[in-house]
Amino acid sequence: MITVILKEDKVHYKEHFKYLFQWIDDHCESETKNCDDFYAQVIDFSMAEKRGFIDAFIEHKLEKIKLSSYFKVLLDSHKTILEKEALAFLKGCQEHYKQSITRIA
Repeated sequence: MITVILKEDKVHYKEHFKYLFQWIDDHCESETKNCDDFYAQVIDFSMAEKRGFIDAFIEHKLEKIKLSSYFKVLLDSHKTILEKEALAFLKGCQEHYKQSITRIA
């Protein structure tokens, strides 16, 4: 999937990832029962990209299990769990890491 992102902020990244997650779910459910492994991403060290991914992941998961009718305390607790789960799917790009070390050095 190629996406043209007009601004590198979390809102635009979030929309990209939401679409990607939905596409993954639509196309892999017939082949496997758990699509979660396909959510894994290698990203650069952009906080906007990271936050966009996490926000999209949380929103996507909450929509799938329809928790919106539950108490706020339960939702907040579940969002915390989903944020940790989202972080487990993210890996930093080694090339961007090396470039940042070179710049700092």
